Amino acid sequence: MLEKECKIKSRKYGKLSLDTIFVGGGTPSLLSPDNLRTLGRIIHTYFDLTNLTEFTFESNPGTLDAEKLKTMREIGANRLSMGLQSSSDETLSLIGRIHNKATFEESYKLVREAGFDNVSVDMIFGFPNQTLEDVKQDIGYLTSLKPEHISAYSLMIDEGTMLEQMLDDGKVTLPPEDVERQMYYAYREMLSNAGYVQYEISNWAQPGRQSQHNARYWRDKDYIGIGPSAHSLMLGERFGNPDSLDTWSESLANDQDPGILQEKRSIDDHMTEYMFTGLRMLEGISLEGFQSTFGQSIDEAYPGIVDSLIERGLLAKENGYIHLTDKGLDLGNQVFVEFVR
Repeated sequence: MLEKECKIKSRKYGKLSLDTIFVGGGTPSLLSPDNLRTLGRIIHTYFDLTNLTEFTFESNPGTLDAEKLKTMREIGANRLSMGLQSSSDETLSLIGRIHNKATFEESYKLVREAGFDNVSVDMIFGFPNQTLEDVKQDIGYLTSLKPEHISAYSLMIDEGTMLEQMLDDGKVTLPPEDVERQMYYAYREMLSNAGYVQYEISNWAQPGRQSQHNARYWRDKDYIGIGPSAHSLMLGERFGNPDSLDTWSESLANDQDPGILQEKRSIDDHMTEYMFTGLRMLEGISLEGFQSTFGQSIDEAYPGIVDSLIERGLLAKENGYIHLTDKGLDLGNQVFVEFVR
């Protein structure tokens, strides 16, 4: 069915040229080597990969082996994203992860042996009962591994989960907000001291190893998604595939594109999103780029707002860009709300 959707998308848009690929959502590292080879054939058949520079597979520790990794490399993957979340076995058990620290280390070793020299590790902070010292230990462990890229996010409690129930029952407690902020500062300081460059609110990389794929979202570029729950932004229109595997498959069986038009972006919507995503990048938003995209300056589009945020110490303007200050990184929502149109 995945091939059928690629065929339908090719009829609609032609043979698209891709410069990045991200295979993720779910756990694609569960696929067998044969399925990975089939996926590779589909990608190479229906897309132009002449300009491809980054091809990432998402993976969970404990789902990888040498043959799978070798196959990923054979079909063109040159980057791997691994979800560690925490180096504490107690925390990993609390959040229901299938791996422990030792399993991660085994998988990480296999990844390096397979020749992946661009590896990203995902972390979470602000777990129940977690202390600032726990987070510093996580960071120290990470920097000893030397992955090329690190993502670190504050814990979000999903509705209906066991963790939410444990919090409601008072069995665990979340760190206070000021401690959670100190955890974020620890990531910023310790990763900087280890040579990582923060280029987005929640992302750090060794020089030259920023995620090119994620930058497409943050820099307002088109992207196409294939598979259940996948989303696309093409020519100013947003499409979303059904979450249900049955509904997605039924559309394809009827030779229909499963993508449902969710939004035809208005200028106001486009401008708001441009500001939100652009300001997540530490570099910020190019004043010239905004003018070129919208035919007016930021000050014309948002009279007085940028100057006001600069006076409040939340934004800075330099070298032709506006960007969040350190204070703005902490109070980002106060900045973003000013750019809603």
